[in-house]
Amino acid sequence: MRKNKSNVRKNLILLYVHYLLVALWIGLMIVIVWFSGQSADESTEQSLAVGKFICHLVVSGFDSLSEVSKLDYAMALDKIVRKSAHFCEYAALGALTFNASYVVFGFLRIFKRVNLKNNYMIISSLLWCILFAASDEIHQIFVPGRYGSPFDVLLDTAGAALGILVVILIGKLFNRSKSPSKAADT
Repeated sequence: MRKNKSNVRKNLILLYVHYLLVALWIGLMIVIVWFSGQSADESTEQSLAVGKFICHLVVSGFDSLSEVSKLDYAMALDKIVRKSAHFCEYAALGALTFNASYVVFGFLRIFKRVNLKNNYMIISSLLWCILFAASDEIHQIFVPGRYGSPFDVLLDTAGAALGILVVILIGKLFNRSKSPSKAADT
């Protein structure tokens, strides 16, 4: 009886974690759209600030340089900062989208008695991220000074695929550690 209560408690905690991750997923999509809605000047200012921060960490004597030199260093990193941000945002989005599809497909399995394979979760998660990335780039066309880039959609898709893959691998490692080892059976 005590073990049963413990399992129920663990399952409830896991369910709450999944719901929290769905809330984070929605929040991340809002943040991505907000970043995309910024004008070119605002976006450049933010990426240059990140570039300056990185230079502050890795370039010795950076703080003693003139503002023009600091800006030159940051501008040299600007494209790397922007593309890394795209990749990382969508890696997180891919991971969180996979979690959201896990929740939705879980409800379908329980309430509708639908037997869906895990591949559907992977495909639907990746398709969602591709559509979101494409819509994000289309949105940028209408923002002053910004443009949509098919390359960014590809970069976002690669990030999302990596995020999904990482979640799958973590899930496999977690399930492997939970299952009893074959050595214990012999």
